[in-house]
Order: sequence, then structure tokens, then C-alpha cells
Amino acid sequence: MLYYAINRWQPPLIEKIKINLDVTVGSKGCGCAAVARDSNSDYQGGKSKELEFNSPSEAEANGALIVIGLAISKGFRNIILEGDSLTVINSLRYKNSDPPWRIRNKINNIGDKISSFNSVEFSIVKKDANVLA
Repeated sequence: MLYYAINRWQPPLIEKIKINLDVTVGSKGCGCAAVARDSNSDYQGGKSKELEFNSPSEAEANGALIVIGLAISKGFRNIILEGDSLTVINSLRYKNSDPPWRIRNKINNIGDKISSFNSVEFSIVKKDANVLA
């Protein structure tokens, strides 16, 4: 299992797109932002959406599904999904993990969708370093 996080944002390697995910949860609901950048740190696309979920992990898992949808719609073939939810990133990264029941269906849905990519990596970044999303 992954237990540590990157301290600052770094661009991906050439031919990869890094999509940063950030979710905010408050008393009035949840919001998600996804920002895609290439190896030159150039903006390649983004998406934001209001979410209605009961827990932060549900919102983060749905945000990860939004990232995958963004990547598919833009035709990206080699992606890095980077977020600050250790629960969601570990659930996606390790196929034999047992995700919490609240996010299991979203994790499985993402797993089904990523088979169409050439490569997908999952990376954890500290909350205060996740400034690009």
C-alpha cells in the first residue's frame, strides 16, 4: 500500500498527461475540479462539477471517475491521475485492495474504463501541494 505523498507538483514525463483532482467538501455540498497538464506543464483541459455525496471518500471516488471521463473525452492514452485521497488512490492502484463499500462501485467502474488506455498511473499528492486542480 502507498502511505506517503508527493510534496509538490511535478510535470509528467513526455507523452503522458497528468490530471490533478481536487475535491472540496462543505456544509452546502461538494465540488470537484480536474486539471490536465502535459510534460511542459501546459494546460490540456479541465472539468469542474458540483457533487452531492455523504462522505469525502465518495466525493473523491466520483471525482476520479470524472477524471477518467475527461481523459476519454480528450483522447488521452497515457495518463497519471493525481489526487490527495489515500483511500481512493490506493483502491485504484492496488487491484487486490478491498475498497470501502461506499466507493466500491465507483472504483470498479473506473477499473472497467481504464482498460481502454495504454497506461494509467495513480499518484498521491499532499493536499497543500495539489494547487493545480
